[in-house]
Amino acid sequence: MRTTVDADEYFAAPAGMCLTRRRFVCASPDGELFSLVAWGELDVEDTEELLEVLAAAGRHPRRRRQLVVLRDVEGVSMASMAMWMRYFTRAKSYLASVEREAVVRPGGLVGVLAEGFYGAVPHPFEGRVFVDVEAAVRWLGFSPDREPYRGWIGEISSLGGARAVDVIARVHAVVVERGARVTPRATARELGISTRTLQRRLADAGTTFELERGRAATIEAKRRLLTSDADIKHVAFDLGYASASRFVEAFRRHTGVPPGRWRETHQPGRDANADGV
Repeated sequence: MRTTVDADEYFAAPAGMCLTRRRFVCASPDGELFSLVAWGELDVEDTEELLEVLAAAGRHPRRRRQLVVLRDVEGVSMASMAMWMRYFTRAKSYLASVEREAVVRPGGLVGVLAEGFYGAVPHPFEGRVFVDVEAAVRWLGFSPDREPYRGWIGEISSLGGARAVDVIARVHAVVVERGARVTPRATARELGISTRTLQRRLADAGTTFELERGRAATIEAKRRLLTSDADIKHVAFDLGYASASRFVEAFRRHTGVPPGRWRETHQPGRDANADGV
């Protein structure tokens, strides 16, 4: 599946294309069935991105059958809900382009609220709420057992869940960007999920946030120790540690040796004492 971040490019030739955004993607296997898959806790920024995408859809008018998969959505801010209410009272051209829409809701209270919201918002097309993706696809008039939908349905169904598969790599990326003192809450916000979900997904992967934060910082520290001549204090500061001693303690905990000794071992001829640790 080809990917793009350009909504106009996607709607101009949607077959086999995937449009990516921070907490949702749009994809179509053949230009006949269109899907939106969202995840995490959706806020105003996500809604603004989606409204931008819908505006692009209006620039490429065609009758669409749409599959909206909200199974991995964990919440929607009140401000976002208000934006949607306003949009659906004004977006006549977009709404007129939708022939039929199936929404796959999440479970629990969020799912109940999503179904209630969808039922309360006026729309001129035929719509229905489901808990199963394949049932939703069948209702839209497509066979989930036949190509191109068979493999594609499995792929889009896992898009939200796939974020759990690479959660460790994504946590590491946040730590490198935000520093070794980044909190679970701030990290979860960057990933578009709740703190509780982040902790659960890491637990499912057999690890913890604290452990992965330390591992990520250590990996990045090793890279900097090998690729620069900066002293230990500067490396500690760049990585976000409160002090050089905190950095040395954390590095030793993960490697068994202080950073100066590690650098000496991996850079023959360098005197670890020059770093003071």
